[in-house]
Amino acid sequence: MSAQGGAGSASLRSLAGGARAAGRIALDTEFMGEGRYRTLLCLIQLAVSDGSENPAHPNPAHPERIELVDPLAEDLDGSPLAAVLADPQVQVVVHAGRQDIALMRRRLNTEVSNVLDTQVAAGFAGMGA
Repeated sequence: MSAQGGAGSASLRSLAGGARAAGRIALDTEFMGEGRYRTLLCLIQLAVSDGSENPAHPNPAHPERIELVDPLAEDLDGSPLAAVLADPQVQVVVHAGRQDIALMRRRLNTEVSNVLDTQVAAGFAGMGA
């Protein structure tokens, strides 16, 4: 796991490439809306499968890559993430993600396509939220 917020970060570009290779990216955000006119996006959490079936993987039980992104960093270049979120070939997995998606659209100036909301899917499957 790593944290990043620098513009042109190789880490975010690499994560975007991993999402395209896997065809999926998981997204969650943390935000502050209380006492604010406009909700403040405070943290972006991302996960992609690293495609590793290698038993020598550092953690073979959890072969995913997790990144924490600081959206408050003024020098954040979110364009690699924005492109992945808009790519219809990459499934964006969220849970109760209405606000997450709205905040990503606003912060990264992008559309988010191919969304799988696990809360909505659970409802269709007859499970409780």
